[in-house]
Amino acid sequence: GRIGIVLNGAQLFNDYENMEKSIVALDDNVTHDHASFVDECNGHPLQGLDGYRYHGVPTCVTEKVDKEGQHSSLLGVLSDGFPVYGPQGDNGVKVTNADLDKCSGHFGATPEFPNSIYHYHLTDDEAPYSIDCYHGEIDTSAQDIDAGGPPARPPRQ
Repeated sequence: GRIGIVLNGAQLFNDYENMEKSIVALDDNVTHDHASFVDECNGHPLQGLDGYRYHGVPTCVTEKVDKEGQHSSLLGVLSDGFPVYGPQGDNGVKVTNADLDKCSGHFGATPEFPNSIYHYHLTDDEAPYSIDCYHGEIDTSAQDIDAGGPPARPPRQ
């Protein structure tokens, strides 16, 4: 389900396409008639075409905002309030899952938080590409937990 929001307004989801966590969206991508379920940006439209979600590094964003030799730019914020970044760490060194804790994060300086902060990284080396657990706590009172996302919008007038 939805785990955060990307600064471009798209939702960030975990790696999986099912509740059993047996289908990894990026690894088990389906292509039919030259059209893939997960597109070249590592995302796809939401059901009913009501938005868009990423399951990994939003490459169409990172290729425009990340600079070679520098830490990835801020991509968004997870539901626990901590920032999420792309796959570049200090001095632009590629971050792998082995460099991160079980929740795909670590403490360190970022461009926006030079004095250090806990932050997440989306990775592209192997699953998990996204975040599988939260470092912080989330307030679930404003979410529709059964649907895995925010509460339904009121009908359009």
